[in-house]
Amino acid sequence: MKLLCKLADSFIYVVSRMGVTGATGSMNTGLPDLLRRVKEYSGNVPAAVGFGVSTRDHFLSVAKIADGVVIGSQIVITLSNAPAGQGAKAVEEYCAQVCGRRNAPNGGLTREVGIVETMHEAHEPTGVQVDGVIRESNGAGLADQIEALNTSGADPAAIPARFGEFGGQYVPESLMDCLSELEEGFNKIKDDPAFWEEYRSYYPWMGRPGQLHMAERLTEHAGGANIWLKREDLNHTGSHKINNALGQLLLARRLGKTEIIAETGAGQHGVATATVCAKFGMKCTIYMGAVSHILFSPSPISNTFTGRCTKTSPERVPHQASRRASHRRRSRFPHPP
Repeated sequence: MKLLCKLADSFIYVVSRMGVTGATGSMNTGLPDLLRRVKEYSGNVPAAVGFGVSTRDHFLSVAKIADGVVIGSQIVITLSNAPAGQGAKAVEEYCAQVCGRRNAPNGGLTREVGIVETMHEAHEPTGVQVDGVIRESNGAGLADQIEALNTSGADPAAIPARFGEFGGQYVPESLMDCLSELEEGFNKIKDDPAFWEEYRSYYPWMGRPGQLHMAERLTEHAGGANIWLKREDLNHTGSHKINNALGQLLLARRLGKTEIIAETGAGQHGVATATVCAKFGMKCTIYMGAVSHILFSPSPISNTFTGRCTKTSPERVPHQASRRASHRRRSRFPHPP
């Protein structure tokens, strides 16, 4: 509740009770306390109460403690019950009756009026010994924790430990079993000497260990220590991506998987994944955004997908953008003579 109230900047729609939507014959007697907390957490943002309000009794009770009253289902019912062509008139009459613009017995009040007001205005009884009052914890709630994680200089005590070192794991429930299987498999191989022996056996194929190149001109320009460049670009497929792709595929094989699906931006990760899959004869599908495909394909890199299946996203690209992207593509990746 604290998080939602902090997000509100105009008004808050307060649901008066739990359950399905619809007109009811009673109001929640805990509504005054609910509104008090909403006002406290939101900094007194206007609050309109609805969900179950249907009678003049409800209207008066809610209007006394809230900034606004919302009536929905009863208006729908009034429209449904009105004769053909009389819906607007019926709703007008209903609203006039609820708001007190039409004469009604006892001022439109029923035996239920006063229940919410009574709860709102009730005071602690005298002559009663209270040993303790259970209140909401004053510690860091969810809203405080989220704010602390996204604000510099926040109170360290408000940062929740449960998010873990890397921010936690908030994913659709349907993917949790798959991720749990992947995590369990990774934890088994990362300290397994047999896995690393197999991984290192492919170093010659990958072009590892990487070569070091002394940047003589840069060293001379900067002055001081020698500057060396680690030539990951000399790895098989032209980048460091082959290191990760090989490890992922070896893990997938140990988990009994038979197909790899990956996405790529400029194409390097897709090329590396497809290359490793081709080596081990594993089915592979690479997804690439339509705009990226225009920018980077066909190119010497993207043309080396080694026969693996490549798919683009269905997003449309404006004609002029396509022409400009195509021009840049030709200038950046000229075809060999």
